[in-house]
Amino acid sequence: EVTNETLFQLNGGPGAFSLNEQLAPYVSPSYINRYIEEGELIRHSPTIRYIQAEESGVFWTSLSPKSTPYASLRRYFNGPLFYQVMIHYFQKIVLLSFSNAYAKIDWKKDAAFIRSLMKKMTLFEAQYDFRDISALSEEKQLTLLLRQALDLQRIYDEAFHSMQHLYSTQEHLSDIKQNNLLFFLTMSTVISGAFGMNLV
Repeated sequence: EVTNETLFQLNGGPGAFSLNEQLAPYVSPSYINRYIEEGELIRHSPTIRYIQAEESGVFWTSLSPKSTPYASLRRYFNGPLFYQVMIHYFQKIVLLSFSNAYAKIDWKKDAAFIRSLMKKMTLFEAQYDFRDISALSEEKQLTLLLRQALDLQRIYDEAFHSMQHLYSTQEHLSDIKQNNLLFFLTMSTVISGAFGMNLV
């Protein structure tokens, strides 16, 4: 048997710091239960408990190491589950790198850099941002759990909308510059034409 409190301590608990260990008994049981509900893949619960949070995941089982289900579980953990976790962490790292690059933009000088960021974002979305990595229902449930636990949709939306807004703002400023140039050329043509007519 394993309790929600134990799983919370293993996955998102206070860690090894003495202050946190002193505060561990004061973590609300309702918070722990909500934490487990949001981060657990309940397909094989209670025999297999898999909890995934943003920074770590815990796999707990009561199966005997010599049993056939345990061997299958090990193969699954070393295969599909491992690659699912790696793919989703890769997606999160790339999205955070986009956000970091966006934060370092120099407003006046980086119009080309903004376009290259938008291009990279589009290529990333086309090549790596898949909702259905596998056709199996268990894999789809795992994908949903990992996307929710790692908060990928929010990070993607923030990065994409920020760059889209910046790109449209840069385009708007470029249009204003062109309009000002056109206005200047039109006025200079009119003035020089009027001056030329008066001179004649």
